[in-house]
Amino acid sequence: MTSGIYTIRCKVTEKVYVGSSKKIETRWLQHKYQLRKGIHHSKKLQHAWNKYGEDAFEFVIVEEVIGGLVTVFEQTYI
Repeated sequence: MTSGIYTIRCKVTEKVYVGSSKKIETRWLQHKYQLRKGIHHSKKLQHAWNKYGEDAFEFVIVEEVIGGLVTVFEQTYI
């Protein structure tokens, strides 16, 4: 599993959601599940997902981070 910083980018608006996780691949599956169900905690991301559709989004691992510094790196990217 990859630990680090990731983004979910809307290719239409160029807006980006920044997140971090110790298990990025698992977290991406959680995001997609919640977005597909319409229950994502980020109202802005959910609205854009509903408006533009799943194909308008890309998931990118920005930086792999080893150890407990994941949230520190996330704040840098935000």
